Amino acid sequence: MINTAILPSETYARKAQRLLTANGYTSELVRFTSPKEGCRFGLRTIGKPEEIQTLLRNAGIPVTYLGNERDGT
Repeated sequence: MINTAILPSETYARKAQRLLTANGYTSELVRFTSPKEGCRFGLRTIGKPEEIQTLLRNAGIPVTYLGNERDGT
């Protein structure tokens, strides 16, 4: 299952990517832009969103949003 995680900064996105890679998850760094919210960084990941959320939270990495791409969220 492909998920999108949006993080508050590029630094957090890169830290999250290193953490996920070290724990066997595949991820891709992506940049999102919108007129309303400006530039944001995130990751596209493969795996169970609950496990990814827990892993990032336990490492102190804040996640602004984490959703399944298939659901359109």
